[in-house]
Amino acid sequence: MLKINIVCLLGGAMVSQTAYAESQSNGVIETDSKIFSVPAGQLHQALDSFARRAGVNLTYDAALLQGLTTEGINGRYTVDEALSMLLVNSGLQLSHIGSGGYLIASSGEVKSEITLPALIVGAAAEKNTSIMSLNAPSSISKFGTSVKETPASISIIDKDFIRETGAKTVDEALLYTPGVHSGNSGFSTRADWITIRGVDDLVNYRDGLRSYGGEGGPRVNVYSLDNIEVLKGPSAAMYGQGGLGGILNTTTKLPQADSQHEVWLQGGSYDRKQAAFDSTGALTDDGKFLYRIVGLQRDSDTQVDYVNDDSYFLAPSFTWKPSDKTKVTLHLHHQEDDSIMGEQFLPQSGSLESASRGKISTSTFVGEPDWDRLDKDTTEMSLFIDHTLTDTWQLSASARQSESSSTFRSHRTPFFSASNQPNADGNITRIVRTLDTDNKLTNLDVHLKGNFTTGLTQHSMSVGIDYFKSLSESDNFFLGIGQGGEFNLYEPSYGNVQSEVVNPFDLNDSEIKQTGLYLADHITLNNWSLSIALRHDNYQNTQLNVDAPNITHKETETTKQAGIMYNFDNGISPYVSYAESFTPNTGNDGTAASNILKPTKGEQRELGIKYLSPEQDVGLTFAYFDIEQENRISDGLTFGGVQQIGAAVKGWEIEAKKAWQNLTLQASYTDLDAQDKGADTRIPHMPEKLATLWGQYQLPMGIRLGAGVRYKGNIVGAGDGPLLPSVTLFDATIGYSFDDWNFSLDAKNLTDKTYVARCRSENAECYYGDRRTITANAMYSF
Repeated sequence: MLKINIVCLLGGAMVSQTAYAESQSNGVIETDSKIFSVPAGQLHQALDSFARRAGVNLTYDAALLQGLTTEGINGRYTVDEALSMLLVNSGLQLSHIGSGGYLIASSGEVKSEITLPALIVGAAAEKNTSIMSLNAPSSISKFGTSVKETPASISIIDKDFIRETGAKTVDEALLYTPGVHSGNSGFSTRADWITIRGVDDLVNYRDGLRSYGGEGGPRVNVYSLDNIEVLKGPSAAMYGQGGLGGILNTTTKLPQADSQHEVWLQGGSYDRKQAAFDSTGALTDDGKFLYRIVGLQRDSDTQVDYVNDDSYFLAPSFTWKPSDKTKVTLHLHHQEDDSIMGEQFLPQSGSLESASRGKISTSTFVGEPDWDRLDKDTTEMSLFIDHTLTDTWQLSASARQSESSSTFRSHRTPFFSASNQPNADGNITRIVRTLDTDNKLTNLDVHLKGNFTTGLTQHSMSVGIDYFKSLSESDNFFLGIGQGGEFNLYEPSYGNVQSEVVNPFDLNDSEIKQTGLYLADHITLNNWSLSIALRHDNYQNTQLNVDAPNITHKETETTKQAGIMYNFDNGISPYVSYAESFTPNTGNDGTAASNILKPTKGEQRELGIKYLSPEQDVGLTFAYFDIEQENRISDGLTFGGVQQIGAAVKGWEIEAKKAWQNLTLQASYTDLDAQDKGADTRIPHMPEKLATLWGQYQLPMGIRLGAGVRYKGNIVGAGDGPLLPSVTLFDATIGYSFDDWNFSLDAKNLTDKTYVARCRSENAECYYGDRRTITANAMYSF
């Protein structure tokens, strides 16, 4: 939230530095003590840094602070105590003002309680700062710093932006994020398909713990999230398992002390019907027991005939605060998805190119309505513990046990070859495929977090150990090429299930164990900051063979990361960084030899600039990166198989955000040169140019308008073919809020552009992109 105070005090213009935390939303000053560490130095820099970290609004005359210094603070204080200590020997005094803020002025000008004339710009201005994620704290970096203070590329997409843009999946939430190619498999009910910086090795995390990814795991529902964080570039030195392109961390909604409740109803294209609720608050008057319960149920068809997208989840959580030093949170999540595979694997002739009977409809279903299925369920239990040991150190522990299963039955067109193309009448012989999977994940992360000063330097340090175990079981597998019956792509006829040919068998299972020790430290000295991380991992991948002895592959790996940044007083912060990646891979390459997959490794060098204006209404980030990778997993030359090759990626990305009183704009551009190492071909399925623009305008009487445009450059399949043309897509929203009600209407792909989002390779299968979807929303908050 942003409140702009326009105050004249003895003829001096007052400057408002603003950084609101959730506890400020009702104008309540935070009275709990917390650990604060602010280094000695220029007073205005120390106050600005403290305001961002504490989430408070400071109002002062900038001229009064010129030339003043502070000895800093390091320890446990309330906000009042911390500010008072920062102002020691400055000749300035502190007082409370309206809306939970503070006034800093000379001693002769301060009264015990001052209420100043203020201009509240209104809801539009309050929402404008939500796009300025540079000031947001970043949990994904483990440095305990804000996005702007971290010498690495980080994007945070909060729940307000997700809601205002009408995003229904993680894919859609990331459509306007620089460096990210979201939805790279087109329309899908299987998973979120996301590529960062041209490298298709994304590792998923939830609350900092390794999570599922791909078609075998559940698809995270964005309504269960507070925000989404994207850390671009390698992060193995902090997480052990981090792709070279980056990692994706989703943050779960957890209990809050303030009572908040909402009910959400949604309906829209393809007979979509969805209802959700979110309720949180204190269970006891003393605030020691908090709760939250979030739930959603959806019944929906899709752009493909007979393909549904039904789902529900229920996520209760409870927090216990036995003292002001200890907090324990238990979170449960159960989700069930009932669907059919949305990707139809249509032949290149008839989708990307016209066949003898023209283009195949995007609604064509190639399977069997009463036999095909893609059902998933998952149950997770998470435990989070935070305990303050001393004024300097805090112990944090996170643990999660997850179990997920899926049942997959599908008919589809043949894999690449001449048989993949329909005949003159539009007939093609289908593949029939079955697979059941079970996944079990165990995560544990225990670390110490310290904020302390040594000599002239201030440290924000994390040192810890984490453990990860994954067991993936695959049963009832069958692949019948040419055994799924003949099918006409232009005149579909169903009921031709040849179940007698299905003779499933069990596949080899895979188990991964990994233990890592890590150290991360963010060091500041005056305007300089240095972030370093070092990690050592022991990794074991065991292939649990059905008809042969198990095969175990062990490795140890030490990875490192370093970045240095200089923070100019005008808000410009240039930086350089180096980081390494290490991603263990499960299973084998899917060939007859069943070769165990080697870990994917790589390194990145990055040069960047971040800028946040003093008024916090302009934000800018720029990054140039140079990536080298080995043992990247790529599409193989046999169906279901993969190969491991290298990659070389150079590129740059830029994002600019600007907030006016009633208008916000954010724009991004990404330029890549992504090559398969040693093959002189482009990395497949990744556009080398991406551009986005999103704007929102707040009208009087609670009306708001939003619009966006997304440009995606041309794409190639594996082996440099075929070439998919560039595409430009438009989105729009309109909303109206009054009292406790919020109504909105959103549209994705507003012009209903038909396009092919991906083709595996020349004469292989292709995937249509998302068609237009329109949804209406009604939300009541109380």
